[in-house]
Amino acid sequence: MLFRSVLVRRKDDEPEAILNRLHVYQRQTAPVIAWYRDQKANVVAIDAVGTLDAVQARALAALGRS
Repeated sequence: MLFRSVLVRRKDDEPEAILNRLHVYQRQTAPVIAWYRDQKANVVAIDAVGTLDAVQARALAALGRS
């Protein structure tokens, strides 16, 4: 049996919307990391690529709760 479906594109999926989100991140969100580092806060980068379990394990390990 062959199934057909219609591709639906949301406005959020348009290249212009994605580029805008990336620019907003670079201007407003990314600088927060530097601010916390300037405050001598313990900032740890965690690789969030992978399964939920793998990412959770890395986060818990960074918190010393492995």
